[in-house]
Amino acid sequence: MSVSRGFTGNREVSVLRDNGCSTVVSRRSLVGDEQLTGNVCKCVLLDGTNNPLYDLVLGNVQEVRNPWDPKKEWQSLTGPKKETCAVETRAMLARKEKPVPPLKVAETLAEVASKEDISKG
Repeated sequence: MSVSRGFTGNREVSVLRDNGCSTVVSRRSLVGDEQLTGNVCKCVLLDGTNNPLYDLVLGNVQEVRNPWDPKKEWQSLTGPKKETCAVETRAMLARKEKPVPPLKVAETLAEVASKEDISKG
């Protein structure tokens, strides 16, 4: 089962794609009263509770992609946009230009320990 991030409306949620499930389970806080259908059914999850570990559980229902075929390049059209920018400070540039000193290692194992020390180990 794979877990990824997704969006319900404009809220970012954790999504579990469960190929052993035959329905869709959504955390109640993500569903507005106007979105309820009026149909009620009892849903008991594998752990015996009715409190999902993930915000959204997608089972084997129509129009849900197979677990082995996720759409990795998917992006939300309505989700929050996060602007980022990167900078390199003078100190970062100086460190980047400075050569990395070679790692000091023993030429042979005998320089580190004797055969007796190793056999005791």
